[in-house]
Amino acid sequence: GGVSSVTLGSGGTIPQTYTDLVVKASVRTAYSGNYDDVYIKFNNNTSSQSAKMIYGYNGSTGSYSPANGTGWGFGTGDTATASTFGTLEWYVPNYTSTNYKSASIDSASETNAATAITALAAGLWSNTAAITSIVFVPYSGGGTSFKQYSTFYLYGILKA
Repeated sequence: GGVSSVTLGSGGTIPQTYTDLVVKASVRTAYSGNYDDVYIKFNNNTSSQSAKMIYGYNGSTGSYSPANGTGWGFGTGDTATASTFGTLEWYVPNYTSTNYKSASIDSASETNAATAITALAAGLWSNTAAITSIVFVPYSGGGTSFKQYSTFYLYGILKA
């Protein structure tokens, strides 16, 4: 199979011609902290979302179960080292299926301090609709935005 990228404008719809989706992002938010959660909304909807996450933070490790799109990855907050961006990747197999949609998530904030965070998660969207759009929102109380130069790249994967 081949790998192809899809570039969408505002209001675009994800083509249903691929097998899997991958999103790769480089993110910094305006949140006053070293890291910030990134919500993901499939079809502009966070209901019926859950995840199991393991993380490393400030010299310790832990796990938690975020719900409704929260904690599906971490970007870098605005008090982190200047000009640093968090890295995130979401892999969503079988996004056109009528089954529930799973996702694997790999993310890390970036700062020159122990308060950076790395996390791996398995997510589940308990919805049978095909994924036609993806929206990303920084958590930080809902009132913060992504900073300039944050990027999100959507790739469609074809499996033979």
